[in-house]
Amino acid sequence: MIITARCNEKVKLLRRLNNDKKTREENSVYVAEGVTLLSSMPENCSVKSFFIRASADVKVRDIVNKFPDAEVFVLADDVYDSVSDTVSPSGITAVIKRPEPESIKGDVVLVLDGVSDAGNLGAIVRTAVAAGITDVITVHSCADPFSPKAVRASMGGIFKINLTSDPERIKDVLDGYDFAILDMGGENIFRFERKNKTALVVGNEAHGVSEEMRRLSDITLAIPMVKDGVESLNAAVAAGIATYLIKKGDLL
Repeated sequence: MIITARCNEKVKLLRRLNNDKKTREENSVYVAEGVTLLSSMPENCSVKSFFIRASADVKVRDIVNKFPDAEVFVLADDVYDSVSDTVSPSGITAVIKRPEPESIKGDVVLVLDGVSDAGNLGAIVRTAVAAGITDVITVHSCADPFSPKAVRASMGGIFKINLTSDPERIKDVLDGYDFAILDMGGENIFRFERKNKTALVVGNEAHGVSEEMRRLSDITLAIPMVKDGVESLNAAVAAGIATYLIKKGDLL
């Protein structure tokens, strides 16, 4: 049966899940859309439901068939397009149970300190996974890592990272880690050699690292820039450079 009404309750819920963080949190789910993204979804993801565009091709069904326990709702093309979060819908959206945070186990952990742009946050998660980082902690009102924009920007990284948000006492959570903050006044990161477990702190796009993180910091690192160049780097670019430099010993 094809859902043809935009006022259908399932369609209305999907719209709220796309647009409202509180609704996602209340339902303990997040939304991921697109053939490319969902093709990379591991089978241990707990998919609650799929929404499919009626005219979508066989690639969509191949994804759905990997998750036989998920409910499947087929929407008329115009209904699907009205609720899609992308400009050119590929015809499939998944509602996925949000995983419970696990204990921190990586030698390098990324701490995102007030990163406010969901696209930046998702790109950082993507790079973290590529560099072999297993844990990302968000603090101080970061963008929602489970928003559709962040999920899309992660390019599947969201499925492969352990995410923890706003722990009450981050120093206790990261006991035994050196805190290394990114700041333009710090030591040249190209000369830095990691000796201990490290929490790399990336600050807000406009205001940098918070005072709390500065108080906790053991090391301040800077990415050098040529004289009379630009004033600063994009947060996701800076995080990517710093992540790979700190992890280089594990990647060589």
